[in-house]
Amino acid sequence: MPKMDIACGHFFDRAACGSRLPALRETPAEGRRSVLKLKWLVQRLLPNSLRSHLPKLCVIVAALGFGSAAFAADLPMKAPAAPVAPSSWTGFYLGAEVGYGWSNNADNWMPNDPVSSYFSTASSPLLTPFAGQQPLGNPYDVRRSGLVGGLEAGYNWQVDPRWVLGVEADLNGANVRGTGGSTAVLSSTTNTNLSTSQTIDWYATARGRVGWLAMPNLMIFGTGGLAYGQTRQSSTLTFVSGNPGSVGAGAGGFVVSCQVNLACYSGSSANNNMGWTAGGGVEWMFDRHWSAKVEYQFVDLGSSTVLAVSTKALIGLQSTFNVVFKDQLNVVRAGVNYKF
Repeated sequence: MPKMDIACGHFFDRAACGSRLPALRETPAEGRRSVLKLKWLVQRLLPNSLRSHLPKLCVIVAALGFGSAAFAADLPMKAPAAPVAPSSWTGFYLGAEVGYGWSNNADNWMPNDPVSSYFSTASSPLLTPFAGQQPLGNPYDVRRSGLVGGLEAGYNWQVDPRWVLGVEADLNGANVRGTGGSTAVLSSTTNTNLSTSQTIDWYATARGRVGWLAMPNLMIFGTGGLAYGQTRQSSTLTFVSGNPGSVGAGAGGFVVSCQVNLACYSGSSANNNMGWTAGGGVEWMFDRHWSAKVEYQFVDLGSSTVLAVSTKALIGLQSTFNVVFKDQLNVVRAGVNYKF
């Protein structure tokens, strides 16, 4: 019985057409789909007068199918991409950082002689206090704040998949400055005003680091070590009054005689101090060579002292205070590092 051949699209004897398509059953999937599409088009578009040539057309299509399959088989296959190993944290790095620093520490006026002690405590075995005289408003806070920024360099060792050890040093310029003061009653017409100012010009640190890898490229770290920096500070004591006049006192060979509304005691100093630092932060390696971090540092440079000296009287020794500053700083900063 005649059968419909899926390739020829025409009723013919299976043996007759099959002899012309001996390898039709071996046609690759791509070639078979092409032949089926051609069958569909032929049945709908080819005039009846041309359908007698279908057996030859079947042979041509089959040959094209085999050829395209063979050509595809000969094409070079692209090798799969090799898996990318996570970058290591080990290596030297250099970077820059910028941030904000602040502190709020008490300054303390400490008397050095009977006269400065009298003004400080409003009492003395040698002098009679003014009516209503108060001790100095001391200590008092000096609020400092400003920008910091600089360069850093270091080395990391990734000792295992979770832990990183390292060393780091930085040098930072700073413009962290502030003022403070207080007022106390000296007499019914006069007050004693204290004022101080301090600036942290720069600081440097040399620290160790210990990091834990929350992810291969994300490190949470702690850090601590030595700090070194420069501070500048000044102090002034002034007797303030709405009336012209002067304030004077003398005891134990020390004499003070000062005009009101002008500095009576004053002094300044600049110090380079050694101290310590500690902190921590988070660092993200976003490229095999680049990382970014956010970090907190506490920097303690010890203390600085200003010798505030009274104006020179006609006779006697000049009275003095030691004004002690705590040189501490909180810093939050962000930085970018390049690993070699």
